[in-house]
Amino acid sequence: MNNIEQEIVKLMIEVGELTDNIGLDTTFKEIEIESLNFITIIVEIEDNFGIEFDDENMLISNYKTVGDFVNYVENIIKIKNW
Repeated sequence: MNNIEQEIVKLMIEVGELTDNIGLDTTFKEIEIESLNFITIIVEIEDNFGIEFDDENMLISNYKTVGDFVNYVENIIKIKNW
């Protein structure tokens, strides 16, 4: 994992109160994260990286895996820094 991926996963583990053994291939179904915790994770990521999620992309159902979510965040960061 690159630095951004590691930081996002670390935030997810801390804020979402998840176990340490999640990776990019882990599905959101496997970790059974609650919607409120997911929104809290998004807020922390927005604050940490200085980005903003589109409203329609704040739904956990939009992402099958942690990697899908990380890819979305990385794309926002790339656009912001471009």
